[in-house]
Amino acid sequence: MTTSAVTAHGYELTSHDFAPSPPGREREFVETGHNLVNAEAPKIENGKPWTRTQLGELFSSLASTGYLRSTIDGPFEPARLTLAQHASLLEGVASRAPFLSNHSAQRYIAESGTDRAKAMYLSSLLSGSMIGAIAVTEPAGGSDARRTQTNLTPNTDGSYLIAGTKTWVTHGLTADLGIVLASDHTGQPRRVIVELDQPGITRTPIASHGLRHLTFASIAFHDAKVEPWNVLDEDGLEGAKKGFATARALVAVQAASIGLSSLYHAVHHLSTRQARGRALTSSEVIRIEIGRMASQLCAARAFAYHAVAAIDENRPDSSAIACAAKSLAARTATETSTRVMQICGGYGFDDLAPFSNYRDDAEMLTTADGTEIINEMVWGKHIIDRILDQR
Repeated sequence: MTTSAVTAHGYELTSHDFAPSPPGREREFVETGHNLVNAEAPKIENGKPWTRTQLGELFSSLASTGYLRSTIDGPFEPARLTLAQHASLLEGVASRAPFLSNHSAQRYIAESGTDRAKAMYLSSLLSGSMIGAIAVTEPAGGSDARRTQTNLTPNTDGSYLIAGTKTWVTHGLTADLGIVLASDHTGQPRRVIVELDQPGITRTPIASHGLRHLTFASIAFHDAKVEPWNVLDEDGLEGAKKGFATARALVAVQAASIGLSSLYHAVHHLSTRQARGRALTSSEVIRIEIGRMASQLCAARAFAYHAVAAIDENRPDSSAIACAAKSLAARTATETSTRVMQICGGYGFDDLAPFSNYRDDAEMLTTADGTEIINEMVWGKHIIDRILDQR
């Protein structure tokens, strides 16, 4: 049975079980994420993002679900999730708080951090008392990991100094630490842990078009200190690329969640409106529109979970599949949420209705973790290579 929660808009939110569930999706985790975030997430007041305190409370409440631990191995509680379980949890959370994030920094530290870094940060990140951010994108080069302009140079005391600017950092104003991609003195990409509440760091807020429950920021590093034990033991470029694939697959799942939420609200609203004495949902035109959008969203969600499975199976084409899934889901969610605004008439453009927020959030996800152009380019190259290899 589908559970739900009443919103300020008067409708009920569901976890999308009105649509066919694709392989890999675990309904129990979707319901858990959906129910918890709708019970615990604070209201968004006048478009203002949640405060550090509000986020800390929300993340602490999510800790018991495995949201913060995700796929991390080790002697931690609660139990480790598979990537499919984590994706399902995020689908539910995204019905109220899309792109909530704060589950990647601890994964990178657990995979590649030194023993000292793990001891210093993992417990706090996994409990929700500390918030982590990922800082890759730069003002001049986007997320081009090979050409990062942020530099890491040796300091006289054995530590390092980091200098450069990262932009569009999610939780940029509220995070306690960041996983930052930089080039070391040999020109090699490295990822490092940077404590963000220290001298030499300036955070500048970015006013976002959507996802207004979160803060985004540009972070400038002015020779901020990086301890030697906070350099991740990995190939920075490969680590970033691996992280992108997982992030894109998870964004795809969340984008589909936004689109399905928008469709759900549209059907509820249309069922209360009449034309010529009949509910609009009895109109053949409306049924065709709803059916077409539902099919597209179901296909996008199924492809998103296919990308999750490809990553879980460590398939060599998983990165390309994740690019395609993310591009498709974000585009479909944007198109759907825009269309439902139109078919709902004037109410679709009422700021008290949820539709414009769904549209704006979906549009933000078209750019998150790689623009649609970049993702389609990677996917297109993969398809062309596969076809030509068969000659």
